[in-house]
Amino acid sequence: EPVPFFNGLLGQDNHDADLPYFPTADNMPDPTPLPEPGICPEEGWHAVHLYYRIRRDQLALLSDSDRRKGCEQVEQLLDSKADHAPPVIQTFAVAGHKADFGMLLLGPDPLQIDAVKQRLQASALGPALEPTYSYVSRSEEHTSELQSH
Repeated sequence: EPVPFFNGLLGQDNHDADLPYFPTADNMPDPTPLPEPGICPEEGWHAVHLYYRIRRDQLALLSDSDRRKGCEQVEQLLDSKADHAPPVIQTFAVAGHKADFGMLLLGPDPLQIDAVKQRLQASALGPALEPTYSYVSRSEEHTSELQSH
């Protein structure tokens, strides 16, 4: 029989039902096995929403060859069929003054998603791209219908 919580501390021997009990192997439920630790969830995908403003003053400082090189780098980076690409890459124009374009990156591996952001900033156009807003979320489940490759 479990021992009331305060009995051991107070030396009392009453078995008042209102007192809490010490947990013992006999009165504890079986532990639920935990999933293996990792960054890729068993269910759901990581989603990153990134918004950028094009700094035209910085873009004007780049040479024509650097702008061409940067455009090629960004085009390759955003190719959803490339090996480095997360399952979903969506780009979109943003109306209004807070950003010029945005991206939605969706997939199970947050490091693969973050690599797109890092490569974008490291591209030849990176100095002309000002991050204005971002947020991270997780989908409740993933679906192959969303995959772009």
